[in-house]
Amino acid sequence: MNSVTQEIKDRLDIVEIVGETVKLRRSGSGYSGFCPFHDNKNTPAFVVWPESGTWKCFGACNEGGDLFDFVMKRHGWDFTTAMEYLAQRAGVQLVPVTPESQQKADEHERLYQLLEKLVVFYRHALLNTPAGKIARDYLARRAVAPQTSEQFEIGYSPNSWDSALNYLSEKGFSTAEMIAAGVLSHKEETNRYYDRFRNRLMLPIRNDKGRVVGFGARAFSDEDSPKYLNSPQNDVFDKGNVLYGLYQAKKAIREQKQVVLVEGYLDVISAHQAGYQNVVCAMGTALTERQMRLLKQHSTALIMALDADAAGEKATLRGVEVAKSVAEADAPAVFDPAGLVRNEGQFKLEIRVALLPPGEDPDDLFRTHPQDWLPILAESKPVIEHVMNALVTGKDLQNPKVKAEIADELMPIIQLVAHDIEKKYYITRLANLLHVEEASLLRQSTRSQRVNPGYAPPTQRRASPPNHQPEISPPAGISEQESWYMYCLAGLMLQPELLVEVDRELRSLRLAALDSADFPTAELKGVFAYLRGAINQDEQLPFEYASGQISHVFPEVFQRLQQYQTSILLKDDNYGEKLVGVVLRLRKRNIEYWLRELRFLLVSVQEDPEFATQQIEFFTNEVHKQTKALSAFTHAFRSRQARETLVQSLTGKKKKYG
Repeated sequence: MNSVTQEIKDRLDIVEIVGETVKLRRSGSGYSGFCPFHDNKNTPAFVVWPESGTWKCFGACNEGGDLFDFVMKRHGWDFTTAMEYLAQRAGVQLVPVTPESQQKADEHERLYQLLEKLVVFYRHALLNTPAGKIARDYLARRAVAPQTSEQFEIGYSPNSWDSALNYLSEKGFSTAEMIAAGVLSHKEETNRYYDRFRNRLMLPIRNDKGRVVGFGARAFSDEDSPKYLNSPQNDVFDKGNVLYGLYQAKKAIREQKQVVLVEGYLDVISAHQAGYQNVVCAMGTALTERQMRLLKQHSTALIMALDADAAGEKATLRGVEVAKSVAEADAPAVFDPAGLVRNEGQFKLEIRVALLPPGEDPDDLFRTHPQDWLPILAESKPVIEHVMNALVTGKDLQNPKVKAEIADELMPIIQLVAHDIEKKYYITRLANLLHVEEASLLRQSTRSQRVNPGYAPPTQRRASPPNHQPEISPPAGISEQESWYMYCLAGLMLQPELLVEVDRELRSLRLAALDSADFPTAELKGVFAYLRGAINQDEQLPFEYASGQISHVFPEVFQRLQQYQTSILLKDDNYGEKLVGVVLRLRKRNIEYWLRELRFLLVSVQEDPEFATQQIEFFTNEVHKQTKALSAFTHAFRSRQARETLVQSLTGKKKKYG
């Protein structure tokens, strides 16, 4: 379950929000510009990375963070004000964290753990059991290589009523949890539980964050019904919120600046195996606004690759569904002539349609002549042109009723084109195809809008910054990547005085004291600021001050920190000693990360002739600086390890802190 802050980040595009203040241009995997937080008109050392949702200035201010950090610093707001503003823009409702909502989050975490266990179980059944031979043979017939099977974690569900039930029961999961995860069914007449998936090829479905949310289960014969059995809709799985293969395809999508949508699971798997790794599928559903937002985080160009057999009615309906689903979404949207979907200035996605040769689907093509794939994509058409062509192909255009039906389908979509000249082009083209006057199309369209105002051209609007403090303190979530940061903060919240010892140890290694900048997100930076404040005030005990402030401003983070204290820290006698080591490792990892990014930036500016020599020189110097810092840090880290080893050998004891 995503936290509210993560949901806001998922819905908003950091490049577009930062781009409202900073003029950005593409630079490698990110976007660069002049930093708005200090005076600099010479070197665009401010960089935004859309994939991670982060930004950093490599110039004088040396600041960085996430979307919340940028908005807070840009407007001088506190976290809660920034939360309300961004939630309003993202269409996310802020609600207080309650014991009930926290319990729900914990229940969801259990479901994720359950599904991960099943991936291992099904994978074992495929590879290591006699019964799995049917699945191994099927994969061989479909020419799925072992490394591809491993990449997508393909498994096999045994032909048994209770194998998964028994396995999960042994792992400590209840039948209620198995039902909630969609892997167990209940027969009321006999009051018996049985496995939902039996004798099927199992395809784990991971969301874009890498969490397993469900399964696609394929029968081994096309005659079996249903051919595909998906996990049912539940608290962690919603087909409209996830795209199969996106987790595996993210890197390729970003590098190629394009994502291709195909019809089925095995189309995706075959594409990746053939070397086309920017391919995903929507699991049989029409593309939803939420899925388009997911894609927009990685690319602004989408090609829908449709089977040639679906080029008639099915392809037409799919194109119309895409257009209408965006047009009828809660937030306004418009199309431009290239099929570019825009939503309140935040949501842009160019949608094109590619048709495969007759009689072939993507899986066939990738296995027989994969070299034809790129030429097919090159022939893709903007979605409006595709729908227009599909609707008129094979129709009796001499029949007035047919003309009216086609116009009724197409005019609502054409009216969503943003630019008047471009809109005029499509109206003229449709009028020529139907052999009618443009004026009659416009008159009928106007009448239809009065009857069905959902198709009226939307008015662009932009959320305004709040001018008051919100009544609701925003919750904040914790991702898996932040677990070590949470380990640090949980112990410091339990005993803020440990900061003094940590700072002393860092200074002895000639390193800077622990700082908010050591933490990756606005929430964690804010938590640390309160911990630092706790030891710099004398009105309350440090623990009471820190707990009171953090629980008020960051309630969800506070609850997670308490979980860490209960499950880890209270059982950890050597926490104080470990803390300094964890801080050192995190800093080392951060330096290595920024060094990598700087090298990527250096390569990108060298390949771009429009960049000035000064830009190349700046990033080259930054690489040298970070390399020198990493060398010094590594030396300090090793010195500390050597000193600890010496102390232990002389005293037989470990050093304690706090």
